[in-house]
Amino acid sequence: MTRQIVVPAKEGPSKQRGAIAIMSAFLLSALLAFFVVTIDTGRLFYEKRQTQKLADLAALETALLYCRDQTLTESERRAIALEVLAPERNNFPGGDEDITVELGRVETQTAEDGSKSKTFVVDENGFGVRVTLNKVVTASIFALVRPGIPSTINLKPAGVAQACQPTASLSIRSSMASVDLSRSSLLNDQLGALLGNPLGVSVAGWNGLVSGTVNLRDLLDNLADTLGLPSGEYETAMTTSIPVDELLEAIADVAGEAGFADAATALDDIAAAVPGGVTDLTLRDLVVVQIGAPNTAFDTNLQAMQLVQGIIQNVAAASGTSPEIDENLLGLANVSIRTKILEPPILANTGNPAHAAEDPNGNDAIYVRTAQLRTFAAIDLPISGAALSALEGLINNPLLGTLSSALSTLSGASPPSSADDLCPLGITSPCTTESDVLDVKFIENPRLDILVQGGAGDARVTNHSCNSSGTERELNTSVRSSAAQVMAGEFGSTTDDAADNAFGDDEPDPAILPLIDIGSVRVRKTCVLLVACTTEYRRADGSWTTDAAQAERTAYSGGGIGARMTGNYLAGQGSLDYSNSSGDEFLPEISDVLSDDAYQSVYSNSISDGVEDSLLGLELVFYDPTTESTLATVSDAMGAAASTLTSTMNATINATLEPVVNALFDQIHESLGVSLAEVEVGGSMTCQSDKVELVM
Repeated sequence: MTRQIVVPAKEGPSKQRGAIAIMSAFLLSALLAFFVVTIDTGRLFYEKRQTQKLADLAALETALLYCRDQTLTESERRAIALEVLAPERNNFPGGDEDITVELGRVETQTAEDGSKSKTFVVDENGFGVRVTLNKVVTASIFALVRPGIPSTINLKPAGVAQACQPTASLSIRSSMASVDLSRSSLLNDQLGALLGNPLGVSVAGWNGLVSGTVNLRDLLDNLADTLGLPSGEYETAMTTSIPVDELLEAIADVAGEAGFADAATALDDIAAAVPGGVTDLTLRDLVVVQIGAPNTAFDTNLQAMQLVQGIIQNVAAASGTSPEIDENLLGLANVSIRTKILEPPILANTGNPAHAAEDPNGNDAIYVRTAQLRTFAAIDLPISGAALSALEGLINNPLLGTLSSALSTLSGASPPSSADDLCPLGITSPCTTESDVLDVKFIENPRLDILVQGGAGDARVTNHSCNSSGTERELNTSVRSSAAQVMAGEFGSTTDDAADNAFGDDEPDPAILPLIDIGSVRVRKTCVLLVACTTEYRRADGSWTTDAAQAERTAYSGGGIGARMTGNYLAGQGSLDYSNSSGDEFLPEISDVLSDDAYQSVYSNSISDGVEDSLLGLELVFYDPTTESTLATVSDAMGAAASTLTSTMNATINATLEPVVNALFDQIHESLGVSLAEVEVGGSMTCQSDKVELVM
């Protein structure tokens, strides 16, 4: 039987072409749809961008012209916007009814998460201008092929600009009114040591720097010539590095042109003393002007002295030096004082107080600060001569017998007088006894190390107010001093070792400075009769001698008395308010030279006062005996005797410390202008300027 196999016929070319055509039509439709969406998106984005640009231009020009003439009515402000949008200028396709011009103010809100947002509030007393445009555009090219799709949409971009913005400036200056010969010598020594070369500025030169001022804009013009920059490139001139000597010479030129000849001479002398290898500086290291501030912000005046202090402190901070100050300049003997700049100052800061008030610690803050430094002093305390005799008299005073008894109990030794009664009453045969006898020794001329670090302060703008015409203005600031850490004790075995430890990278940790060593010696007494006794003292080799000076002494067996202090002191914070209500000199315009009335002192009681009081009230420390005892019982066991002893010791120490502490804060710190209590902060403000910017 024959099996038939049926083979299916192959599809012809005509059927394959049909499937390809269907697939191609589908892909073409998808590609066309994608193309249309892309074209629509790009076209609408372009339309919105162009319309937004027109709204911004109209808002900027309207706000600027309104700032210059605040009598403009609503219709006149609208006419300005229409002129900007006219066909011959920017060719806005809409009609008059498509343009809205509003006057108001911009408010900033802070959310719970810290984020900020801005809103425009319509207000006829504001200086913000919002221009809103309405432009009708074709919604989509799909509308040409498919009915029912909206054919047009309305774009309503709004531009918000603000002019008549205030500009405020804070400045710090040295509180020195004048410089005498002794102050001149100290300034030459101290600032010269920080700079790295001796200075020889005359008394007249230093006084010229104190009284002289330098206009920032004039200085920037001079620097632009020196650096080969176009005129008016103020921000570039401020941020371009320049050698320190050239910067000082530029300041000298401006001071000389302003009529401060003595200041110019002093600046030239300092420039000539700048050593090689010093790191270049920028003017922005000393003075800050907010980016985008109007040119009027650069029209401020700076004290020549503060510029010199700031430049030298920047050099010292970069080099990390800690030079020693000549003790003879301070009228002190046996004192070593060194300083190190940790952070240089900011001498002046200018910007928009409205922005600064939104976040006084933010990027737009207007603040000035003093330098932060570390000061080390090693002082030889003269506990000798009459002072030593007075203290020894306290120990031996019969009225203070409880002191010897208390020390004997704590040390396990006997009072010195106990060696006179070693044989029991009635025993006449020879007897020999041994005991440890108390031996109190005062450390002659101990070296007390003091370290003061921190204590810098700042002042920053927190608020401002201006009336509608800008004739009445007020600037509010907060001022604060950071914590000053004060340590006293013994930082090292020698002065140089102590200074290295004080200025090292590790956290300083002074040891207790011993002042009184409560020790003991081994005494052997042999008596034949009650009135015939010999006393011997054991040497280090175990032999005995009748010479007490050769006796082996166990130091601190009964403990000791020393001095040490570690604490943080904060001057606190307050506020300074500047107002022109009493006269324009109290809050002048930005371009005016700040008079003495424009400066205010920060604190009547400074952080220095708190540190001085603490150092001059240095408390003594009772520390552990080498024999087993309880430290907590020392002061209680001594009672009134301990109180008398510590009072006498404190009086002796304070008599030495007082001139040193005064030198530290009243001379050294004031010369550097490092504490807000020793400088003055000045304010100036212009309520309205031609600066205009988009704010939303």
